[in-house]
Amino acid sequence: MTVAVVRPPRADAPSGAVSARDDQSTMSRFRFRLQPALDRAHANETLARGLIVDARLACDKVASQLGAVESRLAEFRALATTIAGAGDAGSFAVAEAGSIALSGLYRERLREAQQAAAVLAQARCGYVRIASGRRALERLRERRFEEYRELRERAESAETDEMNCLRSNPGGSSALRTFAL
Repeated sequence: MTVAVVRPPRADAPSGAVSARDDQSTMSRFRFRLQPALDRAHANETLARGLIVDARLACDKVASQLGAVESRLAEFRALATTIAGAGDAGSFAVAEAGSIALSGLYRERLREAQQAAAVLAQARCGYVRIASGRRALERLRERRFEEYRELRERAESAETDEMNCLRSNPGGSSALRTFAL
């Protein structure tokens, strides 16, 4: 059995106004069922941005350490060249040993810089993946809201048509007053 009931406007309401209670009785509020998933996507995106910041800081730290080792290595090599020109074999051996040790440290820092860059690249890829998923959910939410808005407008239009029908024909029957058994 289908029954459509049209409520007259409240006596204290201006002509054509619809109260919040009447509006809610016509149609329920918009509710996006995937809102919890969208909220989680926003939270995950924030976490992913934090991971990018952390990875960027680690890259910068390793890059500065690498630069410091590189400049020290250049100093030791210049010192070894200067000592070699002076003919002091003992000092040259010490400078060359320092240069070799710093070369090993330089290679180690270079590996760390490459690893930090790989972590940064992974963090960026993860962020892009999470952000695209969030954007997809937001587009879906917008589409669902537009569908809801159009449905609500059609319902309001039908209600307005019914009200106009009742005003123009107070004693007659209307399409919304019909009962289906």
